[in-house]
Amino acid sequence: MSPMVTIRLRERDAEEIAAGEPAALQRAQQLVGAELARRRSSRAKRAARSVTMPRREVAELKPASGQWGTKALRAALWTRAEGRCECGCGRSLITFATAEMDHFWGRAKAPQTPETCWLLARECHRRKTDNIPSRTHWLNLFLWHLESHGFGRSDSARRARAVLEAEEQLEAAEQRRVREAERAVEQAEDLAERARRAEGASDA
Repeated sequence: MSPMVTIRLRERDAEEIAAGEPAALQRAQQLVGAELARRRSSRAKRAARSVTMPRREVAELKPASGQWGTKALRAALWTRAEGRCECGCGRSLITFATAEMDHFWGRAKAPQTPETCWLLARECHRRKTDNIPSRTHWLNLFLWHLESHGFGRSDSARRARAVLEAEEQLEAAEQRRVREAERAVEQAEDLAERARRAEGASDA
């Protein structure tokens, strides 16, 4: 038997629904939809929290190099993320298998650790890889993430701040270059317009 859905209605609303009033029926439909969405969200959260990894994999020891094994790291990140994308968007990661582990600095540029990696929803992972809307956007999110999990003074955080500062300087320089180019175009157009006026006056 399918579970029942119960919603609360004011007596007046119930009377209007019983009478078949379109507006009342629409309100009731919205309430039922909201309750179903709440239940789906609750089920997804419970499912995410119930996913566990075998004890042997969770307890996997890091090698002497200090680099985490991928399975153990994914398990640690999954526990930390609590079923949500770690960029702060709030998207559900659905399952352990569909969560995507992102090496923020790249696999070859930094050891994979809980400090350098985070779990992202597939859409967020794609956007981060493509720097959409910008690299500074993702640097800011990653820095926020590091600070939220106690890595605010880590090497990764210091690197993020340094790269962010450099990127912001580049963006500011590019904006100045664009403004200067726009001013140069405006000046050229102004000179051309003056020349046309002068030529028209001499012809007259």
